[in-house]
Amino acid sequence: MNNCTYLDMDSTDVSNESLERLRDLFPQTKIVWRVWFGDYYSVRTDVERILASKPTVGGMIYDASVLKYCTDVKYLDLGHNYELADFSFLGAMPKLEVLIVAMTAITDISPLRNCPNLEYLELNSTNIKDLSPLASCTKIHHLNIAGCPNITDISPLYGMTELERLWIGCKTPVPADQVAQMKSVAPGCTINTTTEEKYYWVPRYELLRNQMGYNYQEYSFYWLDPYCDLEAPEEFRGKFGKEVYGL
Repeated sequence: MNNCTYLDMDSTDVSNESLERLRDLFPQTKIVWRVWFGDYYSVRTDVERILASKPTVGGMIYDASVLKYCTDVKYLDLGHNYELADFSFLGAMPKLEVLIVAMTAITDISPLRNCPNLEYLELNSTNIKDLSPLASCTKIHHLNIAGCPNITDISPLYGMTELERLWIGCKTPVPADQVAQMKSVAPGCTINTTTEEKYYWVPRYELLRNQMGYNYQEYSFYWLDPYCDLEAPEEFRGKFGKEVYGL
């Protein structure tokens, strides 16, 4: 296989672990396969976008560890999966630019140290306490930490001199002197410390909609994937079926 540049292993019975070993053995070859998570979510390992924030259709995600194989992801939304706690797979996504994990059970964001290109991050309504892993994410322009009752120290953010918008809200107990220091190091940053997090946060929302596929509801349901030939469950046909999107 020394001359092979691309190998498509989609919908085979070869295990994820075996395919990962194969990928390690042949780094010059782009090896792609399919992973499954939740009840109805499925993506190929070369995707750049994963939109899996609709538990009422895709099922609640309890384990997303298979996403560690998706190393090309740039845009990821796993919000509203209230019981999803392990996000260690983020450490395998060095190209990540947009991450939404609001309203999940995340408490440890240390894997984000491996995400130097992160530009947009929603951590709101979580029990995160330690923001120090973000010290290396100096490209972040938009950060939402509203509704995080355990965050009392934002000093790790002082290196974010390019920050444009920081949403703290009125329920994240950040000391006033740290807010003042943040304004000093990032004078162009809009900081909100008064609005309840229930009010919508809309920084550069049109770009976000395009990046995440919200405009066309491009969720990572397996039946919306043109590479997957399985039919949608009967209860979702017509509403979320391929015919709606012309696929």
